[in-house]
This record gives sequence, C-alpha cells and structure tokens, in this order.
Amino acid sequence: MKSFTFREAGASDFQGIETLFGREGVAPGWADWKYLGSPEGQARVFVVEDSAEVIVGTLVYMPRCFSIPDVGLLTVMQGVDLYLSVHLRDQQVFLGLLDFAAQHVGGARIGMPNELSEVFASGKAWRVLGLYDRYLFPVAPGAQFADTPMAMFASLVNGLSRIYQLCWLVGNRRGFSMQPIQRFDKDFSLGPNCAHGIRSAAYLNWRFIDNPVGSYKTYEFFDGDESVGYCVFTQLGASLVVSDFIVSRRRRLFMRILVEYCRNNQIAWISYNGLGLRLRSLGFFRRGGRLKCVASGLPEAAWVVNLCDTDSEPARSYISAD
Repeated sequence: MKSFTFREAGASDFQGIETLFGREGVAPGWADWKYLGSPEGQARVFVVEDSAEVIVGTLVYMPRCFSIPDVGLLTVMQGVDLYLSVHLRDQQVFLGLLDFAAQHVGGARIGMPNELSEVFASGKAWRVLGLYDRYLFPVAPGAQFADTPMAMFASLVNGLSRIYQLCWLVGNRRGFSMQPIQRFDKDFSLGPNCAHGIRSAAYLNWRFIDNPVGSYKTYEFFDGDESVGYCVFTQLGASLVVSDFIVSRRRRLFMRILVEYCRNNQIAWISYNGLGLRLRSLGFFRRGGRLKCVASGLPEAAWVVNLCDTDSEPARSYISAD
C-alpha cells in the first residue's frame, strides 16, 4: 500500500482518467461533461496513483437532486465509476479507495445497480432501497425468427403480439401525438406521491441531449397542443431501450403511440429497466433484473429510479429477450 497514493482529483487529472477507462469511440472530454457539467453540481472524484504518479483507479460521487414526500428536495451523492486498472486487481487498494472516499463524502448517498451497489449493500450504513427490475414489451417478436427454421411462424407471433397490445393499450389516439424534441424547454415532474429525481430542462438536456457518451432519441407527448410528457430511448438493432417515460395522464394511450412508433421502425421488443416503474399495468412483463439499488441516509418512500437517474448508458445487455 505504500506505493499507492489516494487523493481527490481535479480537472487536470481528467485526461489521465479518460486514458484509464480507454473508452473506444468516445470523443475526448467526456470526463469534463460528466464530472463538471451537471446542473445539479460538480462530482467528487477520487483516484489512486501508483509510484510513477499514474492514475490506476477511480471512485466518483455525483450529485443527483431528488424530490421526496414529506422531505422536499434533497441532493444525494451517487457512487459511480469505481474502477481499477486491469493490471491492478488488488483488494487492499480497492478497499483503501473506498475508505478514503468515505472519509470525504458523507450524508445521503445512493448506489445504483452495478458492482458498486453490491459492495455498498454489505456495509452497515447501507440498506437496500429496492430492486431494479428489467421489463420487456413484445412489439413484433417474430422478427427474431428471421433466418431460422422458425421463420414460418414469424407472422403468427407478430399477429398475436398485436392482439396482446390491444388487450393492454386501448384508447382513441385522435388529438394525441408524439413529436421529436431538439432541446428540452420545460421541467417535468412525477408528482408528489413518490421519491424521484428532478426532471428539470437543464438536467434533461445535460443527461440526454448533450451527452457525448450515449446516443438518444427524445420525443414529447402532446394532448392537442398541451405537452403532457416525454420519452427518451435508444434503438439497438431490433430492440428499443427506454431510459425515461414520463406522462401526467393517459399512460396507456401514450404507450400505445410509442408501440406504434416501434412497429413502424421494425422494433421487436421494448426494454425498460428501473425501480418502482409500475409497468405491469402497461403490459410489460418482468424478465431478469432483480438488481439491488442501495442507499445510506435516505428515508422510506415510494422510490422511482431509472436510467435517467444513473450514469449508465444503454447496452445490449439490457435488451436481449433471451
């Protein structure tokens, strides 16, 4: 341990951090966007250096503002980017980094479903906030039979999925629409009855529109001329990964509009991951997931957490129906 140094990093260290992560296909400068650009505050970045003063590990706490019933607004620090060099898998260095960061960051903290949350879940100060589940909705799953001996059944499966959709997503869509968003210009809310991350226009633009790491499509839902919600998603092959789906009313109708969009764009499945999403009433079924979302210093409440609140970007591991 004497050959390693733990310290809090600054902007001058970001190039070394980006080199450590070595993300292919991502433009340099993503660390500035992620650690300094959030309208909810700057991140606390902790690093490990070896004897040559090369950064070999990181642990970052990012602020996320939540609205909590009977509490109000509370900024919670989210643990992200816990990483050690592939050439350094030393448990003592790992534990030393965790301990050093814990000495500098206290108060309300949250660990989203990843390797970090599993580590925190075993700590005495932490509790399981809830389970982060993976849900799927079948749009045209017969597409997965293409170029297989089951191809003859594709039309039948897709026909059954249409019947399934009609059973769950009813309503006349006349006067209701889904339109592309160039930039968010209004704030959105999930209401007063659940604990949820603030959806300000500034945050949504930073998280999705200006994101140099992930690629998102953003649409706004309208009842006539009135904006009543939005949806953010990523299309990966024949699957669509929803990062956020927020509407103030007529959830089933707007989900139907999204499903119709998917059919028109050869989407086979919709995937949506999160905690407290209430998706079964929309026809989604749970498939896998069951990951732990953990917290320290947070009150009991009906928590709603999804990809909008995390630093995770959609990946193919989210969307396979297998």
